[in-house]
Amino acid sequence: EPVVPYCETILEPSFVAYAKSGSGLNRLCFKAQPLSEDMIRDIDSGVISSNMDGKKLTRHCIDNYNFEVNDAKRFWAMGMEEATQTNVLTDDSKGVDYLDKVKGSIMNSFQQYIAKGVLTGEPLRGVQFKLVDGQIHPDPMHRGGDEIEPTVRKCIYGSMISGKPRLVEPMFLCEITCPNIDVGCIYGFMSQRRGEIISEEPNEDNPMTVLKAYLPVAESFGFADALRGATHGRAFPTCVFDHWKIIDSDPYEEDSLAYNIVQKIRKRKGMTLDLPELNKFIDKMPPSYEQKYKNV
Repeated sequence: EPVVPYCETILEPSFVAYAKSGSGLNRLCFKAQPLSEDMIRDIDSGVISSNMDGKKLTRHCIDNYNFEVNDAKRFWAMGMEEATQTNVLTDDSKGVDYLDKVKGSIMNSFQQYIAKGVLTGEPLRGVQFKLVDGQIHPDPMHRGGDEIEPTVRKCIYGSMISGKPRLVEPMFLCEITCPNIDVGCIYGFMSQRRGEIISEEPNEDNPMTVLKAYLPVAESFGFADALRGATHGRAFPTCVFDHWKIIDSDPYEEDSLAYNIVQKIRKRKGMTLDLPELNKFIDKMPPSYEQKYKNV
């Protein structure tokens, strides 16, 4: 069966995710929030990238995407791969001692875990992660990668779950040429495959119409043959990848479209079918952190 690539994202800003390292000697707090559609589009098209001059990137983010000044000035990383490049990591913490000593481990963990999301192990898309607080042990023996990287993982996954995670699916732009008499049939056919017709252009010189529609890639297998069958061979479609679209259903709601897709992917990858819960990734905050962040 053909495999469709999906991505994962979030709908809203998350709680502050607090996690301790295995030894309990290091603590990190992260928050996640969706990137604007404008910024995602500009990253995809190469308008901005991790190779930009730091000052230019800072000014561009402030002027164009309503970035907070601290986020823009302390822009740590963007995804390094094409599939993950629309995710960013910023530092919004204040007064965290020895943070510079573990910055490399935090950035490595960010690159690793944006490539495999908490729901399905698929890449993340359009998410900003903020390091908002932390406590790093002064002894180098107790702040190595084996201490920091699992802690970052817990924070990333915890903040994803609390930010209302969603699947993102690839969409084709379909152009369908057909006789005018088949237009109504094609509207019905597309709706059965979750397609959305966005334009209809009749030809004044002949009885033909050109329809343009968005079609989920997952619904495209066998599409051309089925369409020709429904119109007795009179419709001719062409499809090209156009954009990514958030699936408008909750993957934690049983029998929803997103839930069924997640279950199918997890089964194919040999993952447990039980979806991850928030309490598996975040630790209980000490009173000083609770007063500051109030994750209620």
